[in-house]
Amino acid sequence: MWERRQEPKKKARKAGHIIGNKEDKLDIICEFPPKTMSRDIWRSLCLGWSLKKWQNKSPSGRNNRANADNRDYISRHTSGSMGFEERRIYLEKKYGRKITWLEMFFHTHLTKECKTIFWAGELDIHDWEEFEFCTDRSKETYADYMRNMIELYGSDLSQHPAGDLDVWAKVQPPGGSRSRKYGT
Repeated sequence: MWERRQEPKKKARKAGHIIGNKEDKLDIICEFPPKTMSRDIWRSLCLGWSLKKWQNKSPSGRNNRANADNRDYISRHTSGSMGFEERRIYLEKKYGRKITWLEMFFHTHLTKECKTIFWAGELDIHDWEEFEFCTDRSKETYADYMRNMIELYGSDLSQHPAGDLDVWAKVQPPGGSRSRKYGT
């Protein structure tokens, strides 16, 4: 939402308010909604952002997004702020079936466009070379997984199981997936 606040800050400055680049002054910018949003919705957002709960949560999320692992990769998922379990339940309701951990990986690590194609059934999980991942780390991890699966189950990908958690745990980078840490 940082980007959303820039236009209201410019409007407030133009109206004579003094607002620094690194501050928001929500009590002021709440009166200057962006063009694409109604005043009531903008005020509601500003009110939410001014609450102590949000102010404590926001820096934590910013820091988590900026933290790199021991290979200097920044963690990135593409499924929004919803937790994995909540997202899995949502997807199971949406598709009317159980969602595999591999499908969850794709849902949280593919680009938006590729994810849309995947859920439309136009990509098979074995066509991983065609997948567009959100980070190189995601792509490397899945490529390692597929190499290990081929080594274990052979080159006929149609004979592979839908997913092998033991192989998955083996290819996780240090400090990576919860499946490696917790065995789920």
